[in-house]
Amino acid sequence: DDGSSDATVKIVRGYYKYIDIREVSGDARLGPCASFLALLRAAAPHHASFHFADQDDVWEPGKVAHSHKFVTQNEVPTLFHCRQQLIDCSDRPLRLSRLSGPSSFQNALCENIAVGCTIAFNQSAALLVAKENPKHALMHDWWAYLVVSAVGRIKYDRYPWIKYRQHTQNVIGGNRGVIHQLMWRLQRVATNSGGVGRISEQLLDLLDIHGDLLTYEQLSQVERLLAGKTSLAQRLKNCITPPATRQSWIDQLLLRGILLTNRY
Repeated sequence: DDGSSDATVKIVRGYYKYIDIREVSGDARLGPCASFLALLRAAAPHHASFHFADQDDVWEPGKVAHSHKFVTQNEVPTLFHCRQQLIDCSDRPLRLSRLSGPSSFQNALCENIAVGCTIAFNQSAALLVAKENPKHALMHDWWAYLVVSAVGRIKYDRYPWIKYRQHTQNVIGGNRGVIHQLMWRLQRVATNSGGVGRISEQLLDLLDIHGDLLTYEQLSQVERLLAGKTSLAQRLKNCITPPATRQSWIDQLLLRGILLTNRY
């Protein structure tokens, strides 16, 4: 519990007689990213699979069993994520989320495609993701995708195992129409929001915590991006041949602009 001031704790405690719950209270307000990682750090030594959850979403029957079975088939760090059925505040279906393309470390360097409330992973992945507290991780789900894509296996399921609720109070919402998405992306670049301007800081955390696990090629990709922060010549090279890849052509075009203008 991250310092809630409503009835959250009382409501959750009402479930103690039905299921085994361990309550973890923070000494100070951590925010969503650090809170998820703190919980994961406390749980990682004790379980075989781990499932990020948001309080206002609906999981389809079988989601836990399905994702648990997949991630525990492998000893290598494995992360599962899936498509979402977007719903409104009254649980009415809106649309399916956009299909994700192939996952890769090159993609995780500059974009997150693993929506947190769909994520599950095995113990070896959990121990790595929660090994240390990254000071500049943008969100818990992006950090998990970045770490596991570097050293393990990512599985994307096209079946929507979760109903992802959309409302004005969502911290981060789902996919919308093409025009809205383009305007939203341009606004994020203009205002340095959504991680724009902070990607390089997350990469520094990756090097500090897991640099010894990266391959030579992965280190080269990270170092090219970081070198562009202080070198115009390197930014020009990165713009022409980006060391990172986003999934849509619009986002890839915007990425070139972000790299050139040093807004990462």
